[in-house]
Amino acid sequence: PGDCFLGWAEAKLGDAGGGRARIAQGCARLLRTGARYDITLMLYLAADAAVDAGDHDAALAHIDQGLQFVQQLGERLHLPALLTARARIESSRGDAMAARASLQGALEAAQSMGAGIAERVARAALERL
Repeated sequence: PGDCFLGWAEAKLGDAGGGRARIAQGCARLLRTGARYDITLMLYLAADAAVDAGDHDAALAHIDQGLQFVQQLGERLHLPALLTARARIESSRGDAMAARASLQGALEAAQSMGAGIAERVARAALERL
C-alpha cells in the first residue's frame, strides 16, 4: 500500500505518469501476495490519479475493479468514495442521471455505515448537480 500512497502523492504533485505507474506497481504487488487489505482504497487512489490526468476510461476501469472487490470481499469502507468518483466522471461526461444514481448509492452506503463525512460529501455533490 505504501507505493500506492506515494504514487498518488506524486500524481497530485504533478508527476501523473510516474505516480500512476507507482500506484499500478503497488496494486499489482499487493494482489500478487494474495492480500486484499484496503485494495478498494488503492484502486480509488488509482482512479483519482487517472481522473486528474484526464484518463477517464482508466479511472472507470479502476473504479469498476474496486466495486468488484466490494462485492467479492464485502469491504464497503471505500464504497462511497468509489461511487462519488464514478459520479464525478459521469457528470464530466454530461450524464447527470448516471451521476445522480452513483451519488445516491454513495449517500445510501455512507448512511448505512454511519460514515458522516462520506455522507456529507455525497449530499453536497448531489446538491451541486
